[in-house]
Amino acid sequence: MVARVTERAQTEKKEQWWALAANPSIQSLVHVATKLLSELDEDWATVENSAGWSKAHTAIGHVLSSLPRLGQCEASQALWAVHVHRRQIPATLRSELFGEAA
Repeated sequence: MVARVTERAQTEKKEQWWALAANPSIQSLVHVATKLLSELDEDWATVENSAGWSKAHTAIGHVLSSLPRLGQCEASQALWAVHVHRRQIPATLRSELFGEAA
């Protein structure tokens, strides 16, 4: 499963996030966000607790957070997944990534 998810993260770009994901600073920031969400998601979304990733994003989230760095394709996937869970990341990080603090 991890190999399949890793391949998808490295080959399937998310068009909506592609341009933003080209920025190396955004790549680093969204990588931090994936790590924060993965830390909150110790149960890999097996328990419904509103902490960390959802069942739909837990595999991609944990895989992306485990990579040494994110390229543009991985960052587009990360932005897509983190955006859904953005209320769980610090407001300053949310603002830097998505332009929203609240």
